[in-house]
Amino acid sequence: MDLNGDGKMDILSGCYAAKGVKPMTGYFYVLWGEDGGKFSAPIPLKGEDDKPLLIDEESNVERICTRPTAVDWDGDGDLDLIVGNFKGTFYLFRGEGKGSFANKAEPVMADGAALKISGVHSDPICADIDGDGDLDLLSGSSSGGVQWAENTAGPGKEIALKAFQWLIEPTKISQVWSDDISGGPAGSTRVFADDVNGDGKLDILVGDQVTVNELASGATREDAQRKFDVRSKLQKGTGEERAALMKEYRDLSNSMSKVVKSNRTGHVWLYLGK
Repeated sequence: MDLNGDGKMDILSGCYAAKGVKPMTGYFYVLWGEDGGKFSAPIPLKGEDDKPLLIDEESNVERICTRPTAVDWDGDGDLDLIVGNFKGTFYLFRGEGKGSFANKAEPVMADGAALKISGVHSDPICADIDGDGDLDLLSGSSSGGVQWAENTAGPGKEIALKAFQWLIEPTKISQVWSDDISGGPAGSTRVFADDVNGDGKLDILVGDQVTVNELASGATREDAQRKFDVRSKLQKGTGEERAALMKEYRDLSNSMSKVVKSNRTGHVWLYLGK
């Protein structure tokens, strides 16, 4: 987006926690657009007081893992920042124009309470998902799926949200086989909305995080399933039973390297608008 209105596209990013900042706090970083499609080095986005913007709350989980998006939240023509965090709540930095923002973050509310997703790691994106002319709020989460908070204000007015509901229900998928990824997004979802295929309808892109298993040559899924079954029992085991399961799991892990290879990765899923 063009954050400062100079006609060049900029890159906006959050972070888990800024290096050397106490208490632990995630800044918001910007790479200002330059001529020729180039970008400046990342720097903390600053407020009117020329200090880095931050979510100034007592709880670390609301200060870290910042996830910003820029949108005209209040309908005054300036871009504002709506930001997520580790806890799963949302905050608003009001825009003052030309890439400048108010110093103080305001909590985003819904029905008289702080707006929060189911799960943690709120990841906001604004889009008119119900086609009524105003911008709603979408978010992924650690739990997976896509959540939607409806805007009831109407076009051109400051966004006023209902509590979240599921737009795309989460799955319980944590791992898949490399030749079978038909089950839908796993956990740790990130969301984007756009008309991907140019048919005039809003589509939803969902990224996830999942373990992909691939069998070695000559191995069977039954071979690999033994390890997975023991791991599942281990998570529930106690005392002497757990000790025996741990030994079995270690033995299987040593042999399983010749049977199955597991990679932590993710996929991007496309939901076409109807």
